[in-house]
Amino acid sequence: MTSGKQESRHGSRKAINLIMLIGGFGAGQGSIFLAQTLLISQGKLELLTKFGTSFSFAILALMLVEAGSITILARLVAKSAGTIGAEQKVWISYSETSAFRFTISIIVLLLIWLLCASSVLDEFSQRYAVYAAPAYLVWSVNAAGILDGLKLSGVSGVVGSIAYISSAIALIIVSNSVEIDAAKVLGAAFSIGYLLTVYFQILALRRFGWNVKFRRVSLKGCVAAAKSGSAMLGSSLPGQFYFRAQLIISNAFIGVTGTALFVYGSQVIAAIAQMIGFIRRVEFPTLVVALTKNRSSIVLTILREQRVGLLLALISFLVLLLVGLGGHFYQPEFLSGATLVLSAYSPTIFTSAIALTCVQGFAAIGRYQSITLVTISSAIVGVVASYYSTQHIGVYGFAISNIASNVVSVLLSIYLLSRIENK
Repeated sequence: MTSGKQESRHGSRKAINLIMLIGGFGAGQGSIFLAQTLLISQGKLELLTKFGTSFSFAILALMLVEAGSITILARLVAKSAGTIGAEQKVWISYSETSAFRFTISIIVLLLIWLLCASSVLDEFSQRYAVYAAPAYLVWSVNAAGILDGLKLSGVSGVVGSIAYISSAIALIIVSNSVEIDAAKVLGAAFSIGYLLTVYFQILALRRFGWNVKFRRVSLKGCVAAAKSGSAMLGSSLPGQFYFRAQLIISNAFIGVTGTALFVYGSQVIAAIAQMIGFIRRVEFPTLVVALTKNRSSIVLTILREQRVGLLLALISFLVLLLVGLGGHFYQPEFLSGATLVLSAYSPTIFTSAIALTCVQGFAAIGRYQSITLVTISSAIVGVVASYYSTQHIGVYGFAISNIASNVVSVLLSIYLLSRIENK
């Protein structure tokens, strides 16, 4: 009876987290989608392209500061739950991780200063980068990983939507503004959004009895945090640089209009993928426990524990495919090109979900170096495929290159996981 109640409570919490994550997705990514759709309908493709590029690189810088610590801290919290001194251990690790993240944020700020001083960036990008810079300092103390490890990823997902909402509101406000003023407002909205995000994370932890505490850090602990963070960066950055490389290829071969459609289509796909990624975050603590208990059938365990996300990815792919095709034939002319791109890109929702499901298996067992190998290999294949395919079929070439990248990721992951299983 007690076991049944615990399972019921656990299932209820997962359901609540899922609902909150979907709600956060709808509010955050949905607002960006609507704002960008408005710009397309107004024919303001240049502002859309500049914002999309700047926002994309700002998120990349934020991921550099994050250094994969959401996964690292979530795994620590999940594994240490119920053990003696668990909370003390968590706050020490959080403090050491924050020290490492703060160091990276300073490096990012120095890099931004160098880029602005050398005039590598255009004026819009310079202004956006400067006004978005405070977000990186604030994000160095974020507590999203602790929330995830405590099985409160729904809370993390809801507050994580704030920066997207603030950016979407700013995008609508500045749609008729002078370019430089628009860049300043959009960058400031990004910073304010992440300041509020961290503030509400801390409030949420306090509400559940976890008051954020910074502990004295040791050099050994900071070095360990740096090693784990560097390994996670090595696993996440190739995929991020892959998309930015596609932006460069797009600008070089298919021009402003094609790039605007690529940014629009990619961000819609990324929004759906992030929602599915949120579901993987809900499933992650359970996956860690399952793989700790069972190493005899790793691949099957990974797929079984993350089946909800995979099912949603399949449904999302089919729905977007049909909506995109329908929109191409029945929507106004200014939207038909965009909806056809969405339809062409829709299969990547499912292929990327399978790839990331396998990758999360490595994270759950702490094999971060394997993630690095998989992501670098798949990114190289994707960049090469993007370079050649876009010269022949334009913006639709990115759909082919993304699928090819995902296939390589899945096959290599299964091979490496099978080797771990057989040891």
